[in-house]
Amino acid sequence: MNTIVYKNIILHIPDRYYHKNLTNRFENNTYEKEELYLSHKYLNKNDNVLELGSCLGVIASSLSNICNNVISIEANPELKDALQLTKKHNKLDNVTFLSGYLDIEERIVEFQTYDNIVAGSGDREDLEINNVRGWGHTLKKYNVHTILLNKINNYTEINCLVIDIEGGELDFLQKFKDFILVNINKLCIELHGHLMKDKLFNRKCLTLLNEMGFKLKDRLGISYYFEK
Repeated sequence: MNTIVYKNIILHIPDRYYHKNLTNRFENNTYEKEELYLSHKYLNKNDNVLELGSCLGVIASSLSNICNNVISIEANPELKDALQLTKKHNKLDNVTFLSGYLDIEERIVEFQTYDNIVAGSGDREDLEINNVRGWGHTLKKYNVHTILLNKINNYTEINCLVIDIEGGELDFLQKFKDFILVNINKLCIELHGHLMKDKLFNRKCLTLLNEMGFKLKDRLGISYYFEK
């Protein structure tokens, strides 16, 4: 396990992911730059956040300083211990890290991981694109258990979503449409249509959000911020 400080956050990084592709992002101040900017611009102490895709815990750790409560879910089992260390060493009392895959039924999901920590996904259909990017030979797969929304403590108090799940965005929006319609008034999402075979992927996500009453307030790169 490696340790690095980024944005005054003590991060813990498993050996597999600690290499220049990641550390250069810290050195150049670009890691999660778009999401950090949008979330800090629009979220506040009245918000209870559900984050999908904890990764190293940067967003959740940062939001702990400006939001009331943060529940962050990460499906990659290799990151479970690292996230708990990050919670402990940064004293994130209002952050809960959960290990698993959020879904509407109890089942086992195959989760793909690569040495590129930001490439992991349970939803990306096309493995070939990762070979194009040079990561195909580092593929590892895990079977992970699903987490049911109604099993999460105080889930009805959630009013804000932060989503960065590398290709699973549309599936999540479709499955949890009813919950989003009733509970969510703020939504920050990264759309990864450039990683999908479906060239209409982003358009489908944006159309669905519009149908649910969300209006685009801001955009930076592939990160979008919506409000009702």
